[in-house]
Amino acid sequence: RSAGLVALALLLACAGAAPSGPLFEPLPVPAEGRLLLYVYRQDEVRSGGSVRVSLTGGGSAGSLRDGEYLVLDLAEGAHELALTLRAGWGLPRGWNRVRLEAGADRVLYVHVWADLDEVASGPAAAEAGGDFGAPGRASRAAALNVFASRLPTAQALPAIRACRRAAPDAP
Repeated sequence: RSAGLVALALLLACAGAAPSGPLFEPLPVPAEGRLLLYVYRQDEVRSGGSVRVSLTGGGSAGSLRDGEYLVLDLAEGAHELALTLRAGWGLPRGWNRVRLEAGADRVLYVHVWADLDEVASGPAAAEAGGDFGAPGRASRAAALNVFASRLPTAQALPAIRACRRAAPDAP
């Protein structure tokens, strides 16, 4: 009986609380020379854990659970996001990087999600040509990783409207 309670406590600790911040509300378009970057997370598979969002050379911007978004006010130009999927106890489970160039756009949307990134071993893996994992992974077992894609405003808005604002990291 006590083992069942311990297992339930661990499951609840790994699942985390549901997003509770305010629903998405777009901010005004920034002034010339500035960029608003919305990073939102909607997973295809239930993965738990959080995705740490960092700007290369600029430190952590915050963490996203499924159904949350962050908004970053940046200088226009090129930026790189480092994404780390963290499982229970904060251990890194997957990672990725996304390079962004704003161009004429002053508002950008990046969809982040966790999904399986490798083909299971066996005939399916052999037919597909081997590993499909993140750099540094040598196994052929299914693994969870974090992915990201920049989306046009018209495609991102319907999805991000269902998200709640995550608390940003303190400066």
